Amino acid sequence: MKIDGRDQAAFNETVDQIAKELPLLQQDKFKEALDIVYHYKTNATNNDEQRWAAVRNLVDNKTSSEIFDMAEKIA
Repeated sequence: MKIDGRDQAAFNETVDQIAKELPLLQQDKFKEALDIVYHYKTNATNNDEQRWAAVRNLVDNKTSSEIFDMAEKIA
């Protein structure tokens, strides 16, 4: 399954669905990976809504494995 980043509702729904499919330990790591993208790949001067919109664009149509890889390269 891939993340749908077209809007906040679709993003939240697909992130939750992907997280539920992962083993318990990886569920937290998945959320942490998204937080890494949020903190390091978005402009800190923007508000939360703008920053999460940027995250949605960055991770749109990506799988959990691709998100893990992206976060690993950032961190």
